[in-house]
Amino acid sequence: MILNIQTLDDLNNELQLLFVRKFYLSKNIIS
Repeated sequence: MILNIQTLDDLNNELQLLFVRKFYLSKNIIS
């Protein structure tokens, strides 16, 4: 169970990073 929660947390962090990078890139292109 702890392992499962840890994996979900890591996955969530990676998704947030991806989203931030995507947003930053699109913002740069638009500017």
